[in-house]
Amino acid sequence: MLLSPASESKPGTTRFSSLRSDLLQDPELQLRDVILILRRRKFTVLIATVIGLLIGVLLVANSHKKYTSSAVIEVNKESGSALGLDDLTGLSGGLGGGDELNTSLMTQKSIIESGSTLLIVADRLKLYDTPPYAIPASERGKATPLGSEVGLPIDKSPFERARLLGIMGRNLKVTLIKNTRLLKVDYTDSDPSRASLIANSIVDGYIDLYTRSRYQASTKASEWLQDQLGDLKAKVAKSQKAVEDYQRETGLVGMGVSISAGSKMGSTAPSTSSDNTPLNRLVALNEDLTNAEVARISKEAIYRLAETQDPDVVLGVGSSALAAGIGAGSPVSPGSADLTLLEDLRKQQGKLKLQLAADTTKYGAKNPAIIQLRNQASALDGQIHEELGRIRARTKNDLDLAKLAEDGIRQRVQVQEQEVNKVSTKADQLLLLQEEAVADRSLYDDLYTKLEEANVAAGIHASNITLIDPARVSTVASSPKPFMDCVLGGLVGLFFGLFVAFLQNYFDDSIVTPDDLESITSRVIGVIPIFKRPTPASNASSCLIGAPNSQVSEAYRTFRTAILLSQPEHPPKCILITSGSPGEGKSTTCLNIATAFALQDARVLLIDADLRRGKPYPGADASKNFGLSNCLTSSSSFDEYIVQSGECATLFHFPAGPPPPPPGGVGGGEGEEGRRSRT
Repeated sequence: MLLSPASESKPGTTRFSSLRSDLLQDPELQLRDVILILRRRKFTVLIATVIGLLIGVLLVANSHKKYTSSAVIEVNKESGSALGLDDLTGLSGGLGGGDELNTSLMTQKSIIESGSTLLIVADRLKLYDTPPYAIPASERGKATPLGSEVGLPIDKSPFERARLLGIMGRNLKVTLIKNTRLLKVDYTDSDPSRASLIANSIVDGYIDLYTRSRYQASTKASEWLQDQLGDLKAKVAKSQKAVEDYQRETGLVGMGVSISAGSKMGSTAPSTSSDNTPLNRLVALNEDLTNAEVARISKEAIYRLAETQDPDVVLGVGSSALAAGIGAGSPVSPGSADLTLLEDLRKQQGKLKLQLAADTTKYGAKNPAIIQLRNQASALDGQIHEELGRIRARTKNDLDLAKLAEDGIRQRVQVQEQEVNKVSTKADQLLLLQEEAVADRSLYDDLYTKLEEANVAAGIHASNITLIDPARVSTVASSPKPFMDCVLGGLVGLFFGLFVAFLQNYFDDSIVTPDDLESITSRVIGVIPIFKRPTPASNASSCLIGAPNSQVSEAYRTFRTAILLSQPEHPPKCILITSGSPGEGKSTTCLNIATAFALQDARVLLIDADLRRGKPYPGADASKNFGLSNCLTSSSSFDEYIVQSGECATLFHFPAGPPPPPPGGVGGGEGEEGRRSRT
C-alpha cells in the first residue's frame, strides 16, 4: 500500500489522461526497468513464444518438400592467342586481365539471373507446359489476362511470361564463391530430377548466350573494317585498270614500278625513268600521302571504337595492332597515360564492386557503409565516363589532324602534279599510276590480314566459361528444415511477445511502485507492506496492539513519524484516509494509524464515514447499532455516539451507524455517503 498527501486538484476530480505521461517522464530505460517489465509480462512473452513455436511446427508439417541442385562454373582469365594473332575481341568488351576478371563476376551473375537466360531454359525444357510453371488449370478458360493467353506463344504472352520468370527467379540463386573465379548456380524445385535438369540447362543457356553475345560484340569492331576493305578493293581494281589502260594507250608496257600481289605497304621502291627533281618530289609526296591515308584510316578506326564508350573496347585498342602503328602521341597507344589511368580506374571499380557485393551480403543493403560504397562506385563510374570522354575527344582530334595532314599532302600532290605535267613525260604519268596502285594494294593487303587474324582469334576466345561441377539429383530436401523453422518460429514469437509486453507496459496506467506514485504526486510519505488480513474474529484489531514488533507495525509507526515531520511547526490535527474503490484497506489503515498516534499518548478520534459499509471497531457494542448516520438524522449530540476503544485508553471511535435508505427511492443504489471514506 502506497500513501501520499492529497494533491492540490479539486476534490472528486481525476487526471488519468496525464497519468501515463507522468509515469514516462524519464525517457531513459534502465536494465532494472526492463527486467521488471519482463517479470510483470512474463506470461505474455511465454504465450507468444509458444504460439510462434506452434506456428513453426504447423508450417513444417504442412510444407511441401523442395530439393536444391547446384552447378559450379568457372570464369577463366583472358589469355592471348597461342597462334600469335592479334585479338580484336578485347576491343568489344569482355574479360581482360586478372583484376578485370574479378570485376566482371557480378556482371556474369546478373547475366545468369537475367530473363533472357531463363527464357532460353524455359523454351528448351518446355516449362510453360509443365506444372507448376504452366498456367494453372483454375485460370484456363477464364476471361482473365492470364487465362486469355492459353495456347499463345510465350513471346506473345506477357502475363504468362512474367509469371514464369517470377517463379524461376524465386527458385534461382547465384552466389560468388569467395576468393575464386567460381560461380555457384542453385535451383530449387519440388521435383529433384527437374531441379538438376533446370540448373544444368541454366548453365548451358548462359554459356550459349554469353558466347553468342561475346562473338557478336567482337565482330562489331571488324564490321567497319570490312566496309573499308570493300572500298579499298574497288579502289585497287580501279587503279590497276588505270595503269593497264594507260600502258596500252601509250605503249609503255613494262615501264615503271612492278606491282606484286604479295607486296606490303612501303616494301616497294618506285623506279623512275628520269632524274628530274619535280618527278622525284612527286614520288616522295605520293609516299607521304599513302602513309597519311594509312594513318587516317587507322585513327578513324580507333575513333569509331572509342565512340562506343565501352572501357573494355578502349583498353583492347591499346593491345591491338591498330594502336601499335599510330605513334606514342595517341591516347590509345600502348603505355599511354590515358590508358594507364583508365585501367587503374577499372581495377578500382572491380575491387569496389567485389567489396560492395561481399559487404551487402554481410551487413544488408541499408547499412550506412553499403550506401557509402555505392556512392564511391557511382563517383568511380563518373570518373571512368569522363576519362572515356577525354579519350574520345583526343582520338577525334587525332583523326581531324590526320585528315588535315592528308588533305594538305593531297593538295601538295596536286600542285606537284601540275608541276610534273609541265616537265614530265608520259612515262612519269605511268609511274604515278603504278605507285598509286601499289599503295592501294598494300593498304588492302595489310587491313585484310588484320581482319582475318581478328576473326580467327574471335572464334578461339568466343567463350571463357567452363562448367566445373554439373548439377546432380539431390536426395535430401533443402526445405523445410524442421529444427531451424521451429527455432525461427519460436524466435519470431519471442520478439513479438517482447513487443507486446513493452506495448502493454506503455499503455498501462496502474500504479505499482513508489516511484510511480511519486511521479504523479508531491511525494510518498509512507509505504505499508502487504500482510495477511486479520480473521473475522479480530477483523478490526490493530496490528500495533496484536503484534507490536512486526514489520507492519514498524511501517505504521514510520508513517506516523513522517506525518508529524511533514509539518514540524504545526503538526496536522485532522487526517483524511480514502481510496478509489472498496476493499483496498482503508479501515485497516485508519485503525492502525489512529492506534499509532494513540499509543503516543495522543487523544485520537476515529470517525467511520462509510455509511454503506461501516465496520465495528474494538470496544464497540455490536448489539447497539448507532453512530454517524443517527447523528446526522437527529438532533442528538455527537458525544452520545463516541465509543472508547477497549484496546487503547486514548483511542475513541465514532461508528458509521445503520445504513441509510437509498437516495431518491432507487433501490440498490449507492449514495454519495457510501462512496465517502472513513475518517
